[in-house]
Amino acid sequence: SMARRGKPAPSEGSSKKLQYYQLLDVSPDATEDEIKKQYRKLALRCHPDKVSEEEREEAEKRFKEINEAYGVLSDVEKRKQYDAHGPSLGQGDGDDSDEEVMANDAANMDPFAIPEAVLSMVIGVQPGARPHRRHYSDHTDISYVEAKLFTVLQMLPALIFVAAALLPPPEAPNSLNSALAPFKLRREGSYDVELRTPSNACTYYVTFDVAATLEADAPVRLVVEAAVETAVRTKKQMECAAERKQQAQLTEKAKRKPKGDEREELLSKARATPMPSCVWLEAHPPPLAVFG
Repeated sequence: SMARRGKPAPSEGSSKKLQYYQLLDVSPDATEDEIKKQYRKLALRCHPDKVSEEEREEAEKRFKEINEAYGVLSDVEKRKQYDAHGPSLGQGDGDDSDEEVMANDAANMDPFAIPEAVLSMVIGVQPGARPHRRHYSDHTDISYVEAKLFTVLQMLPALIFVAAALLPPPEAPNSLNSALAPFKLRREGSYDVELRTPSNACTYYVTFDVAATLEADAPVRLVVEAAVETAVRTKKQMECAAERKQQAQLTEKAKRKPKGDEREELLSKARATPMPSCVWLEAHPPPLAVFG
């Protein structure tokens, strides 16, 4: 069927709203479990690695559309909006200005997601452009990368932003090339596979196909885990700064009171301000960078 091939024909009126459902070959009243099951089935069947070189470009486009459809239909709020207003598939309905689209994108952006430019440098993905197909299959290169990665990883996160300058970055597997971001720090849309880093036990979420890649490619997983821990640490540092600021404000407010029981009570309250992110940072010091 047209839906099963992932190429629904444009149509008039409300049928436009069925595109995402057609892409995943599910009905508009499909349950969350049905959508997830069908997505995983299609993700395996339609992965670009499973087609010939001539068909790869079309397969990449279809795979991206399937992921976009799942990212919307697997999120309750996004699915409601989609059912009300229809799909985008990168085209939009023509009703929103560029400014509105950018504002909406900014509002929905995870402020602690690792920037695409940093990810591109660390795992070898070119930011803002369709990457060339590259394969992570040369065993000699893998051994070289593994040896160099272990050296660099001892110096993370201080050197994560210059890792690419110290060694040729590992060739990014196709599933990482096709992803907007290899991971998120919270469950969102198609990022519903939960993983944890071994050293600091930081939780992060990836798509089904990225999870399979990380399982198969240990060197790539090490670099992604280092990026996750850097992102989590950055998030905690921002939160800790906010916690310290709040404590300082409460302390200053208490000190403006005349000496007495009320002042001491307020000072005690300020000292007891919960500071979970600062506590986390104390419990998880960054790896020491060794120079010279």
